[in-house]
Amino acid sequence: MSERIIDTASYTTRTADGLRNVHTRVTAGPMSAATQLFESLGSPDDRLWPGDRWPAMELDRGMELGSCGGHGSIRYYVDAVEPGRSVTFRFDPDQGIVGTHSLTIEGLDDGRVRWTHVLEVVKPGRFLTAVLVPLHDTVLEDLLDQAEAEQAGTALVRRPLSLRVKACLTAERLTSGA
Repeated sequence: MSERIIDTASYTTRTADGLRNVHTRVTAGPMSAATQLFESLGSPDDRLWPGDRWPAMELDRGMELGSCGGHGSIRYYVDAVEPGRSVTFRFDPDQGIVGTHSLTIEGLDDGRVRWTHVLEVVKPGRFLTAVLVPLHDTVLEDLLDQAEAEQAGTALVRRPLSLRVKACLTAERLTSGA
């Protein structure tokens, strides 16, 4: 019996001062195509963000240092960027969330690409852990599904939203006034 290679993982862990949430996926397809897909993030021609069922991700100056934007009620700015490879966003201090989230792509020796998103939050409140993290998990899995379909050249199939995520969406809309 051959060993199965795990190509996807997501988890949240408590840290000394908050939480760390990681999503990773390995996709088929060349790094050059992944780089183009990655660089479209937050642009008017975004092919990576799951805008078919989540508020669009917008960045006022694209993926460059200091560019401001966000998605829905979540606001952040580009804190660090390695073109075509990684971007780190820092939450707007007025948001009430202290932390960062980053997306990195890495070409593997076997020709596939590893996509990794890391969310790190200091002293998260109850609303963040109970509502925003489950929404974040779903958005990220949708984004990685999008990357996988784009890289493989296959049709995108969305998973249905869970009852918990639907309830979290309602709670987020009520608190954000949307």
